[in-house]
Amino acid sequence: MRPEDATNEEKEAIDKSMTKLPEDMTNEQQKRVKTLLFCYGSIILTEEHDVGRTNLVEHRIDTYKHRPIRQALWLDPF
Repeated sequence: MRPEDATNEEKEAIDKSMTKLPEDMTNEQQKRVKTLLFCYGSIILTEEHDVGRTNLVEHRIDTYKHRPIRQALWLDPF
């Protein structure tokens, strides 16, 4: 994505990420990071709960010969 194609939310998220860079980075390094962030801007979270789902990765928990233990859900007090 080019900077001019980014949404306001994406621009704000990238600017926020840029403020967290180490202070000892040169201007050239910062420019390269910003270019990289705009290139992959579509995968940057723009909101706190902007995490999606995928079916590209599956996992399995090997319980050997034991059946999984089923328990009622517990509410954690805050």
